Amino acid sequence: LNLVARTPRVSFSTLLGLPRSNLDFYPTILGGVIFGVGIALLIERYGYSRNIRGLGLGGAIAINFCAATTLLIWLVSSSLNIPVRGYAVLWSIVILVFGIGIAEIVAKSWHYE
Repeated sequence: LNLVARTPRVSFSTLLGLPRSNLDFYPTILGGVIFGVGIALLIERYGYSRNIRGLGLGGAIAINFCAATTLLIWLVSSSLNIPVRGYAVLWSIVILVFGIGIAEIVAKSWHYE
């Protein structure tokens, strides 16, 4: 038990090499998500005639694309002071989210009949 108490505490975000929370990074990502929610609501309002539901999977795709785009802009245009593993994790998230979204669009899983 004494050995556990002596080990330094390292947060999960530090292990992954993600940015510290005192930057504008996380509020900006949240802004991208909120913008995506707005687009999802617009899809819900105007997509009914095309059998698209914004509060369903179509809206989730829009929200994910907005958040991933915001993260992509951070990675391309800003110099985040993070280790290489942090960039690897963040780029993996961008590629994964865009890949899943594109697969959902191609499969037309967002379209209701």
